[in-house]
Amino acid sequence: MTTKEARIKWIFEKMVASPLLSSGDLFTLYLKENKPITERTFQISLKEARKEFEAYQKKVQKEKEAVSIEVEKEAIKKGLKTKIERLLILQNQVDKIIREIENGYCTDKIVFEGMLLETQRPLRPMEISAMRKNIKDLQSEISKIEGDYATARHDLTSNGESISGINAIKVDIILPQDDE
Repeated sequence: MTTKEARIKWIFEKMVASPLLSSGDLFTLYLKENKPITERTFQISLKEARKEFEAYQKKVQKEKEAVSIEVEKEAIKKGLKTKIERLLILQNQVDKIIREIENGYCTDKIVFEGMLLETQRPLRPMEISAMRKNIKDLQSEISKIEGDYATARHDLTSNGESISGINAIKVDIILPQDDE
């Protein structure tokens, strides 16, 4: 290895160890640890070491991104549920609410003398109403996932000809009122 190559390697290693060092700090360190050289000679080596350092940083950044992407992929694989799994979760919630309504009782948890106890109590009318609304909302969500609400476009025709160009006429109907 030539003296120039050794100098470039030394500068590169210092930049990797302490990327925030200025060129003046690097030059001062070099003079303390190595034989004296002119600042011009050092600047030439520094320029080449910076090119290597930038290439090194790009390579490190690409590796970090690749690792990050792999971590995100694994999180997605573990975290996302399939369409069927989501439908089953929603349907299980509907079934649980229906069982509670049919039973007419719900389970409450209370703290009594420092212990957590479960008790059964009758459902109140407001609770039953809220539970029915929950069922409706859950079933609507299931229908959305299934695509049951997909809009259907109907083409109105008459004897095979399109009637979309026909002008509609607004008709007001006046109903007789009862005189009481």
